[in-house]
Amino acid sequence: MKKLSLVLALLLLQASLWAQKDERPALIATVDSFFLHLHSGDSAKMRPLLAPQMELLTVAGDKVQRSPLPAFLMAIARQPRLQEWEEKLWDYRLQIDGPLATVWTPYSFYLDGNLSHCGANHFTLRQKADGQWQIISLVDSRRQEGCLNRSWAEESQAKIDSLLDQWHLAAKEADADGFFGKMTEKGIYIGTDAGERWYRDELRKWAKGAFKKAPAWDFSVKERHIRIDEQGGKTAWADELLDTWMGPCRATAVLSYQNGEWKIEHYQLSMTVPNEKVKAYLKWLEQK
Repeated sequence: MKKLSLVLALLLLQASLWAQKDERPALIATVDSFFLHLHSGDSAKMRPLLAPQMELLTVAGDKVQRSPLPAFLMAIARQPRLQEWEEKLWDYRLQIDGPLATVWTPYSFYLDGNLSHCGANHFTLRQKADGQWQIISLVDSRRQEGCLNRSWAEESQAKIDSLLDQWHLAAKEADADGFFGKMTEKGIYIGTDAGERWYRDELRKWAKGAFKKAPAWDFSVKERHIRIDEQGGKTAWADELLDTWMGPCRATAVLSYQNGEWKIEHYQLSMTVPNEKVKAYLKWLEQK
């Protein structure tokens, strides 16, 4: 009975450790290491990342192909002498349940510098007793239609970065045409107040007074991240950390590529509350 209690206690302790530690950086590092060794052709360094019975499957159209692990490692070791491989990952989508995790990575694959195909990788990983993550299966899809090209993605990210900078500058300079012209006709703007949700033309009417003189809204960008949709690259998402008169604000945006240019479909602005001040903030709200 004592032995059983000790085992249960150890299991509970391990579960507690899994719950407390953020394993996402370690998972991403494992996947990044996999591709680092893939690109360099170093199968010896890749081997510890892979479970001995790792399963490798490829889905192409209506066919499923299984690859033996030894043949996969041999191909990696040979490829630097034969051709150059590069797999560009567009995103990491993670799910974790204790010692089990999955990582979904849309990709475009380049062979000798030319776009070959694209798809998505689905990694399944398990956490070993020493805390290291190990890949137990990899399933990838492959297609040649609707691939996101690296040059298109990089060019689009630069254009969106510039568009959002110009958008904030137009607000600062009270340039209504410059500001609202960067939104789609049905673009939505959500402000910090619970009642602030407008379509573009509704917002323009509501903000008419603010745009009579500069600055209308003076937001300074401290941090920005942009992600392009891997299915053809005609939709993008951005998030920003802004310095405003309300203090630090977070904003998210959805953009679409229409008639040869990027435009804002949806923009949401949120005030931030430090975690340690949330209880005091809620108490203040109750007093109102």
